[in-house]
Amino acid sequence: SLLAKISGVIFGRGTDLSIQYADSAIQLSQKIKFASAEGKALYYKGYAEFYQGESDKAVKDYLSALKIFQRLNEIVWQGKVYQGLAFIAADEGKFEVSTKYYLAALRLYEHAKDENGIANTNLNIGVLYNDEGFPREAIQYQKIAVDYYRKMNSKANLANALTRVGNSYWSLKSTDTALMYYDTALVLFQQEKHKRGTAIVY
Repeated sequence: SLLAKISGVIFGRGTDLSIQYADSAIQLSQKIKFASAEGKALYYKGYAEFYQGESDKAVKDYLSALKIFQRLNEIVWQGKVYQGLAFIAADEGKFEVSTKYYLAALRLYEHAKDENGIANTNLNIGVLYNDEGFPREAIQYQKIAVDYYRKMNSKANLANALTRVGNSYWSLKSTDTALMYYDTALVLFQQEKHKRGTAIVY
């Protein structure tokens, strides 16, 4: 389990190292028959493989992880895998497939009452819809994410969500409304000293 967590963190230092740690975690987990850790290691490995441009390998490892999490009834981790699969499908231009996976993740998070998962998934669905030219539908999902992040007092995530809502209103050519959301997001990013978020809004 520790190696699986390290794999997720170490990703920032390079995908090759992340995959190396994940493989070590998989082998150790299988040896000691720790299925949950094996599933998490497979998830992190798939995550890294996607960022290496190896989507087929990523999907294979995600699906292997999903089978483990389904057997163990680890609902939140099932949601994480479906989100990963949705992201790959979106990257490949498969809108309907991506939507299906996101909605599967959302149902799981709702069942688990995982507010962060619910918020993230709604936001991702909104981004997908706006990218595909459906900004009105996007706003509906994005505003749900806004409400959850506000409830959780997660300012950086709230600012990101507000920026996304602004993007969707911009797509609708509702410039004044978009700018209102951007201004609110900018204040939050500055409060959090979030340089990247501040730069994106500017």
